[in-house]
Amino acid sequence: MNITKKPIRRCNGCGLNLRSHCGVFDAPRLMWDRGKCPGYNNEEMLMRYKATRGMAIQAKQEARRKRQEVQALRKTEPHHSGQMYTVVTSDKPADRKKSVVVHVAYAQKGTRTARAPSVKAARHARVAVAKKGR
Repeated sequence: MNITKKPIRRCNGCGLNLRSHCGVFDAPRLMWDRGKCPGYNNEEMLMRYKATRGMAIQAKQEARRKRQEVQALRKTEPHHSGQMYTVVTSDKPADRKKSVVVHVAYAQKGTRTARAPSVKAARHARVAVAKKGR
């Protein structure tokens, strides 16, 4: 017998049927072995599942909110390259989710050193010069 987490055909119409897995049971196929599944259209199990799912979603949102606070604090710290990241948020309620990160460079412009050409680029340049000289 193939035992998977995926609900079987008899699970159609059940509130716990999440298409890829059952909301309560690990192996829905085994629940139907002795007639009817104990969770099939069981309102009490469905209410318990929704309550625990709601708590999980709430915990996830709380963790996301805390992470965003940490990110906002980190964006106010100076970067090792001399750039400062400042978070500018909009005052409009519709645009509160959008935030613009403004990069302010405290180092002088033009102080960047030129990069050495890669070995491949140097070889191509030599080949091009050699072909011109022919």
